Amino acid sequence: MRTSRQETEDAPRPDGVGAHPRADDSTINPSNDADGISVQKTELTAAIQLVASTSYLVCTNNLTGYAQVLEEFRNDAAGSTFTVYTYGSDLNSWAACSSSTSAWDFNYHGHDGHGAIRFLTDAAGTMTDEWDYDAFGS
Repeated sequence: MRTSRQETEDAPRPDGVGAHPRADDSTINPSNDADGISVQKTELTAAIQLVASTSYLVCTNNLTGYAQVLEEFRNDAAGSTFTVYTYGSDLNSWAACSSSTSAWDFNYHGHDGHGAIRFLTDAAGTMTDEWDYDAFGS
């Protein structure tokens, strides 16, 4: 699970333009399509060397009215990872395959009555992660 600092550092700027500096002087450079939807992200060191590159296949034609990532391809020093997302009325599952293992890792989201994700299970149905929320959603 990501820490709040990582979420803040990785979060796109409201205008979606330009590099996002990080505390260690590395940068995240998002690329948007003509509609302003993020389609690629590159991570660079302070010496402007490529750390990782992530590309997104995004669908804007769906019932929610919001752009949703269908596929994600990440390439870094450890190899590449391909992730596929499955949606119903919300994100239902995702599966990832790493070039180092060549095996698919399937994960399924469990929702509560309000639609919030409460737990994550693996392909065998074993709960791997669980989230609790207070009245304010945190």
